[in-house]
Amino acid sequence: MKEEQLLWSGRFLQIFLVDGHYEVVKRPEAVGIIALDGKGNIVLVKQYRPAVGRWTVEIPAGLIDPGEDPLQTALRELREETGYTHVEGTEEYLGYMYPTVGYANEVLHFVKVEVNTENYIGQDLDEGETISEVIFMPIKEFIEKCKRLEFHDSKTLVSALMVIY
Repeated sequence: MKEEQLLWSGRFLQIFLVDGHYEVVKRPEAVGIIALDGKGNIVLVKQYRPAVGRWTVEIPAGLIDPGEDPLQTALRELREETGYTHVEGTEEYLGYMYPTVGYANEVLHFVKVEVNTENYIGQDLDEGETISEVIFMPIKEFIEKCKRLEFHDSKTLVSALMVIY
């Protein structure tokens, strides 16, 4: 049986000492969105990430709010981060991964959708969220950049596998 001692609790994270030895980060589940435009492009966002002190280009993503399922979160986050809605009936749940199994319980779900490029409603970013650009990148270029590790975000790199297959 695991003995957990809470060491710290913040807005999105909790840190526990498990069995007196392991430091474990717990956080809410999240969703990564593989958003395609139906014209051979994937939709990416350029976002400032304070943890690494740099701008990153990555797939849209966000935390699952209480009462939401991964599909609902994906559609909400797509609207908030890119300003676009999706084409009804194109949303597809692909599965999940544990992106940081060495120290965190984080679950990251993946949802694929087609973006409705005719319906731009504007971004609605969360407080503290900084997204400077929405990028429509040709899928072939995206795959090549992933192969060369030009993206440094694990969910974005993993999403390349889902775009290929």
